[in-house]
Amino acid sequence: MRRTAIRAAAVLMAAASPAAAADGDGNFFARGVGAQSCQSYVDAVQGGDPAAYLFRSWINGYVTAQNQVRAETYDLAPDATAESLAAAAARVCARAPEQPFWAAAHALVETARPHRQKAQGDPAEIAWNGRAVSVQPATLRRVQQALKDAGYGIATVDGVYGRNTRQALQAFQRDAGLEETGLPDAPTRARLAY
Repeated sequence: MRRTAIRAAAVLMAAASPAAAADGDGNFFARGVGAQSCQSYVDAVQGGDPAAYLFRSWINGYVTAQNQVRAETYDLAPDATAESLAAAAARVCARAPEQPFWAAAHALVETARPHRQKAQGDPAEIAWNGRAVSVQPATLRRVQQALKDAGYGIATVDGVYGRNTRQALQAFQRDAGLEETGLPDAPTRARLAY
């Protein structure tokens, strides 16, 4: 049963990514904690086991490798932090604890693919009230669109940080119980979940 699931997932991976590699039957060898069960990850997270850090590092490496081999992809998860990827993996693993951890990582990659950053861009440094963040213009447009969709008074989605965007961010942050920085910082982007 497990070998069939791995073979099926490998076939899906190969279909999703022309650069994915496996043997002629779709089998491949998963290294490190990627070969462990999702239940192992869930247990490590819930138990405060330092091994949870190994899983978190592994998933970041997996996403980096996918950035390298996927066509039209600079970054599959431009708005994700190590913590948000780890939390998302824990949610995927909780739903299917018997699957290998690499399958959960792959599910995250496929979910993120439509929101990927396709090309390298010049990040803009946005400063307000003595703080600064560096974000890609495409990321700022996604933030603006999410704020607009949620009814936070964004009239134009243009990737430009101005007074309306700052005020919308502050209102969202206040409503979400976040620190009101007025900036599209990592906690705000993670909570927007666009």
